[in-house]
Amino acid sequence: MQRKAGLWITGAFSTSPTGGIEALAGLIPVHLHLQKMAGGANFRAATLSDTHPLRSILSQDHHKGAQSHPCSISQMSEAFKRKVKGTVMEIDRHLPELTESFEPVASEARPGARLMDRFPDQVIFDDCGSLLEQDALEARERDLFTILRNVRLSDDTVYCSVDASLPDNTQHQAVLAAILYREFEEFNGVCHVVGRVTAPDAELFTIRSAITLATQQDNCEKIYIFTDSIALAR
Repeated sequence: MQRKAGLWITGAFSTSPTGGIEALAGLIPVHLHLQKMAGGANFRAATLSDTHPLRSILSQDHHKGAQSHPCSISQMSEAFKRKVKGTVMEIDRHLPELTESFEPVASEARPGARLMDRFPDQVIFDDCGSLLEQDALEARERDLFTILRNVRLSDDTVYCSVDASLPDNTQHQAVLAAILYREFEEFNGVCHVVGRVTAPDAELFTIRSAITLATQQDNCEKIYIFTDSIALAR
């Protein structure tokens, strides 16, 4: 399957070597991809809360705040541990290899400490609501041109136009584009292929890409994002 995908991506001959096709297409070999997925699944246990039930059946080093279960790994003899196979044993064996630290209940993610909780007056959403009448459409268009004219006159403002597109054909991938302006000049633009994802994922990644590039600019005090997905921006 991966060989067929590599041939489709590169347009190479059907007799081309599999390893070369994978390298040119940027596809990780299947056995390495499986190793990466297995390693990620083992390390994901480090993101669990201190009292998660899974921790109660791990060894003593990984219990944290959970009470030890009578059938936990910490209750097994060394000889018995060598005989037992399974996902939990793999997790317990590989967790010491993890060098990063995780905080499942980070203070930044708690209610009252989130970005919108701490700085509610720094982020403004200009929701136009329902525009069914022609008069409402014309008024909205005038409002947008007024906003655009004002941001062009400010040298400390970066404004971005973002959008994502999902093809009707499931064989193709979604793409996103973001164009960044300062005053009257376009100074940056990105276009990414984001894979076979949902529309919300593509739109969120588009907004994130624009904000990331805007915050890297010197003397940037305000950022304006023009998007047709106000619900996702919220």
